Amino acid sequence: MYLNCKTFYSFRYSTFSTAALVETAVNNGVTALALTNINTTCDVWDFVKGCREAGIKPIVGVEVRNEDKLLYLLLAANNKGLTWINEFLSNRLLHHKSFPEHSSQPSFFNDHWEWFQIQRSN
Repeated sequence: MYLNCKTFYSFRYSTFSTAALVETAVNNGVTALALTNINTTCDVWDFVKGCREAGIKPIVGVEVRNEDKLLYLLLAANNKGLTWINEFLSNRLLHHKSFPEHSSQPSFFNDHWEWFQIQRSN
């Protein structure tokens, strides 16, 4: 499984179209693939459709960054988790707020069973 793949919706960080990413996965025998574009979920439904047609398990999420600083990956466990990720992104981006960084405080995310967080290592 590949957990941190991007398409050209991660502006300046990838040259793959959504279809090319899925095709490359097929050509390499991938059975599960996570799409984690930077601060966006623009093409998740095209990705899900392409993966399902190709027999690949689609996993959707986002790579959260403040400017060029990687903070964490969020992966949706189901549609409710994806909805929460989109609300989280929209709230921050629409109001021009930085994303919260990991801290020793209890998690700032709700409904832990709906999504997974992968924290960057220092």
